Amino acid sequence: MSNLYPPDVTGGYELACSQFVAALRGRGHDVQVLTAHPRLPIDLPEPDHVHRRFQLVEDRYWIEPDGSIDDVASFQRDSDSRLINAYNVYVLNTFLEEFRPEVVFVNNLVGLGGHGLIATLQFLQIPWVWYLGDAVPNDLCLSYRAVFPSLVREFNRFIKGQYIAVSRQLVDELEGYGFALEGNVTILPNGIIGSRSQATTPSERKADKPFQIMSCGMVNRQKGIDILIEATALLVKEGHENFHVDIYGQIEDTSLVTLAASSGLVRYLSFKGPRPHSELIRLYAEYDVFAFPTREREPFGIVALEAMAAGCVPLMTRRCGIAEWFVHGVHCLKAARNPDAFAEILRSVLIGEIPLAPIATRAREVVWKHFHIDAIIPIIEGILIKAVENHQESRGGGSSVEVYRLA
Repeated sequence: MSNLYPPDVTGGYELACSQFVAALRGRGHDVQVLTAHPRLPIDLPEPDHVHRRFQLVEDRYWIEPDGSIDDVASFQRDSDSRLINAYNVYVLNTFLEEFRPEVVFVNNLVGLGGHGLIATLQFLQIPWVWYLGDAVPNDLCLSYRAVFPSLVREFNRFIKGQYIAVSRQLVDELEGYGFALEGNVTILPNGIIGSRSQATTPSERKADKPFQIMSCGMVNRQKGIDILIEATALLVKEGHENFHVDIYGQIEDTSLVTLAASSGLVRYLSFKGPRPHSELIRLYAEYDVFAFPTREREPFGIVALEAMAAGCVPLMTRRCGIAEWFVHGVHCLKAARNPDAFAEILRSVLIGEIPLAPIATRAREVVWKHFHIDAIIPIIEGILIKAVENHQESRGGGSSVEVYRLA
């Protein structure tokens, strides 16, 4: 169960969901996906196991409204998106009767009236495992970007199940918001897919070849593109010329393009626009460094993992989710989240103080061995099976008619 499902994506959360589905189906399980109608038409044939029936409510956290947000319509969108959407409860009830799953694998519920959906599973006593790729429980308790303490208290009282979180940092963040995730919480990283034998071989560097640096993702300040631009400007100001930065992704903040131009970086930095995920997977191997100056509360950051698998050394924010899984100078490079710190590491790379080849080799070996979906999915499979085995009553005291009336 997920709000979005590929090819309708906003980032790594949805991609991870589809990878888990494919891997579980590949292991012989009957997995059906219940998700929202697409935001744009989907031209590709839809697999039989994907059911796009939910209504996706894009509240003010998806799209900033024009004018004042202090109006009844905004609150109604928030309620339908994050609290309870009776229509989506009906959709879930109907699908549960059709499919009768042994366990539900929950993903992101923002936009679907997530409280109503998780409460439905609770009321019907259907076991569930919630994959947390972000602080979704907290997002479901938000309005006006502030948390309702009463909702957090009720969540802690009633919502009890199994959780998979992509980093310890994410669990700590939720606990800091006041959430007590009742039940077992497993810390498990995201994974890469594909075969190493088919992976693109990293390009051989020549001594006179400029260092190639890339970044990909949403082009905004949350992802730290302003930090990367300012770090680039510092290097150019110092006289470094043997490098080029390519930024891939949808430009959400056009002021960043202006910042790059006004900093005189036309020769050193290019905006490449969005590319299909399959193309990015091929592109990583053409670059030496993957710049990832993302926000410190980034729950994971699967793009950095994909870069490592291709032999491209990530330079990441020192305190982001994926950083807790790898060692600076051994598998990756880390820096404080500011232009000076990122420029300092890049400078050390450019002048040869930090050799990239040994780091790239070690990172590639570790990622393909321990962070591949084939290493991760048996753990997820075991958690799902355990959730079923530990659930004493298959369907409890509530009926689908009652839960819909409650909604």
